[in-house]
Amino acid sequence: MAPSSSPPTTIDSVREWADAHLLSLERALDADGLSIISPITFGLEHRVKAAVEARDPRRAALFVVLDTVGGVVEVVERIVRVLRHHYEEVRFIIPDRAMSAGTVLAMSGDDILMDYHSCLGPIDPQVEREGRLMPALSYLSQYEALIEKSLSYELSTAELVGRSGTTSGSCGITWPGTG
Repeated sequence: MAPSSSPPTTIDSVREWADAHLLSLERALDADGLSIISPITFGLEHRVKAAVEARDPRRAALFVVLDTVGGVVEVVERIVRVLRHHYEEVRFIIPDRAMSAGTVLAMSGDDILMDYHSCLGPIDPQVEREGRLMPALSYLSQYEALIEKSLSYELSTAELVGRSGTTSGSCGITWPGTG
């Protein structure tokens, strides 16, 4: 069965679509091709660097097929540094979605190519906690709520003590990543 020329709508179909079209896109765009179809988590920057540095010879331009629910913006910064070190021009093709940190990554490109149904998401910084990505804004909101309670002398011992049962720092708050 011949691959559909329409952009896909699920992670598996995005991978299949990218695999089927990567070589023809390289020829049509006269550019190297790379696909990033995953959350943007620690370690991805190393895989991108290895893939880019394995290209020999390398063209002046690169296109990236990007489909992601987002992730860690520090990883995006390192990926952008790798891409810009090796390529004069970087284009992003968004067949379905690039959310949060994926939006930041796409915005680092010279061009963003999208289908009428593709979308970029809001920029919502994430932090990794116990192997899961969580919105950083929720940490800030919780911190502000604890400060508010502390200033009005309403902070309970349970709120003051971290998950491990110990306190950290002079104020007794256990910060994310220390508990």
